[in-house]
Amino acid sequence: MSEVAINDDDDDGRRRRIRLIILIVLIMVIIIFTFGWFSRKEKERKILEEKEQKQKRLRQVEDRIKVLQPQKEKIERLEKAIIIGIRILIGAILVTLNCFHFFSWKEKCQLGDILNFNWAILMGYSFIAFITYGTIANFVKAMKSKLAHQLRKKHFGSLEELEQLNIERDSLIIEIRKLEEDEKLVG
Repeated sequence: MSEVAINDDDDDGRRRRIRLIILIVLIMVIIIFTFGWFSRKEKERKILEEKEQKQKRLRQVEDRIKVLQPQKEKIERLEKAIIIGIRILIGAILVTLNCFHFFSWKEKCQLGDILNFNWAILMGYSFIAFITYGTIANFVKAMKSKLAHQLRKKHFGSLEELEQLNIERDSLIIEIRKLEEDEKLVG
């Protein structure tokens, strides 16, 4: 009987050890899943907080852009109006010079004389444009850019801020999209 009792004690001891090992493994699995769940929830919370912060900043940037955009459009309209005004002024000066030339030499003036006079004006303009900028097109572009520079110099701060805000808005939109993708992966 004693052998049977010793054998039963060994079986009970083995069963207890196996149960203890299974219990320890189950506890470890539960702990791992619990920490994984908490970790995932923490990541989701951080992503949501960061996304909310970026969306808040995006709204602020867009509100500021809405304030500055009309100023930029006003400056651009003013540039166009000045350029049209200059064209009209140059045209009026040419017509006035032609009329003056025609009426001052009324008896001797013919169409060829007026064309020669206009040709001389055009040659002077072309010569100045060629010497200073190489072509008439480059000369006109340079004059437009100088005019734009002078007009924008007055509003440089707000225009520079608008440009920076547009860049920031674009980067915030990209970052928010990335956070939304991360949120989908975590969730």
